[in-house]
Amino acid sequence: MKTMYKVIVAMMILAITTAPVFAGNKVDRKKKPVKKEMVDRRPDRRADRDRGWNRDRHAAAIEVISFKVSPKASKKRNFVAKVEAIHGVKDVKWSPRTKMMTVTYDANKTSARAIKAAVK
Repeated sequence: MKTMYKVIVAMMILAITTAPVFAGNKVDRKKKPVKKEMVDRRPDRRADRDRGWNRDRHAAAIEVISFKVSPKASKKRNFVAKVEAIHGVKDVKWSPRTKMMTVTYDANKTSARAIKAAVK
């Protein structure tokens, strides 16, 4: 019985060690890598300019955020003025009835987190 286990273990070790050889690893280490030609992936900018599209990477990323203002913050007198004073805020709309504030801002200059922090 012990010799049978030894034979099985020997066969398993042989299978484990030789399996990568039979797996079909077809990497040819002697073959030189192929040099790929550089391709210009930028679109034709003249066509965009003719169409009137602006592909400037520094263009304003205008975003709109709407959130509910807490009753404690809505009782403050100047919280709308604080949000308007933040650099990058374009428009602020405040509805006292629904306690909702809608802010249009430039995402490159400020963040939603900064706007919500000014309200608190």
